[in-house]
Amino acid sequence: MSLGLRVQLHGDTAQDLRRLPAVLRKASRRAVGQTARETREAMVRAIGATYGIPLRALRSRRVQAYLRLAGVRARVWTGHAPIKAAYVGRLRQEEWGSSAGAYLFPGSFVARMPSGHRGVFHRAGHASLPIIEDVVALPKVPALAEALATRATLRLAALIREMTQDALPR
Repeated sequence: MSLGLRVQLHGDTAQDLRRLPAVLRKASRRAVGQTARETREAMVRAIGATYGIPLRALRSRRVQAYLRLAGVRARVWTGHAPIKAAYVGRLRQEEWGSSAGAYLFPGSFVARMPSGHRGVFHRAGHASLPIIEDVVALPKVPALAEALATRATLRLAALIREMTQDALPR
């Protein structure tokens, strides 16, 4: 036995249902964008706290959020190549070597290159040239990114639910 049911909608309810896909699409795009921005900022703060690097150096050079909201997609890119010592804090020349922020570089020196770049350098051998710029390695960044990716997935689901409920007509 089958039962046929036909429902006809009139007025505001019909218009609300026709608008529903656009409302859901817009809410999900907002949720993806907000999640990407929050994840980028969380990544910057996590790297800064782990390595003692000023956040301004990380925001401009190491962590970027790319948003393509035509299709609902966002990507947070994190560079984990070593960062130049000049960017991790104030440069100081000492008798034993030099320091940048909390990092110590024994046997190195602070110099300004002809291009105007100021950094921490050391000599490759006993000769005056070549000189090599000192860097700070960031080996824990992939693990931090992995942990934040799982957190971002949960946050995205919650945001989509929240924004969809806010966008739906009552």
